[in-house]
Amino acid sequence: MINKKHKSLIVGCGNIAGNFDFDRNESDFQLSHAGAYTKNKNFEIVACIDINRDKLLAFSNRWKINKTFSSLEQVSNNNLMIDVISICSSTEMHFQNILDSIILNPKVIFCEKPLTQSIEESELIFKKCKENNILLVTNFSRSWDPSIKSLSKNLKENKWGDIQSISCNYNKGILNNGSHLISLLQLFFREIKIESIHGVNFDYCHQDPTVSAILRNENKVPIYLIGSDSSKYSMFEISIITEKGTINMEYGGNSWSFRRLIESKSYSGYLELDKVKRVAGKYDSCMENAINEIEGYLNGDISLESNAVAAVKTQVICNNLLEMALKYTKQ
Repeated sequence: MINKKHKSLIVGCGNIAGNFDFDRNESDFQLSHAGAYTKNKNFEIVACIDINRDKLLAFSNRWKINKTFSSLEQVSNNNLMIDVISICSSTEMHFQNILDSIILNPKVIFCEKPLTQSIEESELIFKKCKENNILLVTNFSRSWDPSIKSLSKNLKENKWGDIQSISCNYNKGILNNGSHLISLLQLFFREIKIESIHGVNFDYCHQDPTVSAILRNENKVPIYLIGSDSSKYSMFEISIITEKGTINMEYGGNSWSFRRLIESKSYSGYLELDKVKRVAGKYDSCMENAINEIEGYLNGDISLESNAVAAVKTQVICNNLLEMALKYTKQ
C-alpha cells in the first residue's frame, strides 16, 4: 500500500522559509520549513508564494517546487488540495495571509511568530481557525526542543527545588527575539507579570526595541530580562538559580551547563556548587520536530493542540513591555 503524501504550501520565500538550508546537507538538522518538509519523506511541497519573482524562482528551483504563485488568491483559483500551509511572510502580512489561507481549508496552518501585529487580529484568526476546524500553530521554536521539554517537566516536578531567580540575556527586539523568551517562560510558569522597566535599547528597529525589565512568576520569583546590543553579536541565553543548583542555556539552546549542590570538600559544614557539567543542546532539531509532530497529527497518531492561546498571551506581555518602554524613554 502506497502512503499518500501530505501536501504543503509555503507562503513567503525568505530565510525561515528555506534559505537557512540552501547550502546545508540533508543529513544535517534542517532549520527551515522547506528543509524540514523535504527531509520528511511523507510531505510534498506542492507550491510556494512570494511577491518577489526573483526570490520565488530561486526558492522553487532550490526546493524543486513545481507550482509558484504571487498570492494565495491564485492558489485558490487553481483548486489545489493543501494539508499544511506554512506562513513565512513578514509579520505585517500574517493577518491577511492567514485569512486567505482559511479559504483553502487546510488541516493545519503553521505560522511564524508573532501571529499578527495586534492582539485583536490574533484573537480573531484563532477564532476563525477554530470555527473552520483548522489547527493553528505558531512557531515559537523552543516548544519543540527536547531539552526545554525535559527542563520544564523537571522544574514542575520540583526536581531542582525552588527557583530563586532567572536571568535572561537577549537582544534584537522584544517582539523579534524577546517573544521567544516570554513564550519559553510560559512553558515553565502559570503566570508572568511585569514589575518594572530598566532600560530600552533601539538595537533592532524603532518599533521593536530591546527592553530590559523585571518580571515575576506566580510565586513572586524575579525574572530579569537583560538586553544588549545586537549590532555587536547575537545573544539568547538563560540562567536559572535554584535551591539545588544552577541551570544555564547557552548558544541559544545548543549547549547546556549544570552545577549541582554538594558538600564542600574544603570547609566542613558548608555547601557549594559542583564543577560545571556541559551537555550538547538539541535546539537545531526544533524545526524537524515541529514538522514531525504535525505529520503525527495529520496521520491521527498524536493529539496536537493549538498553541495560539499561549501565543496571544506572549503577545500581550510583549505589547505591555513595549508600552511601558515608550513611557520609560519619555521620562
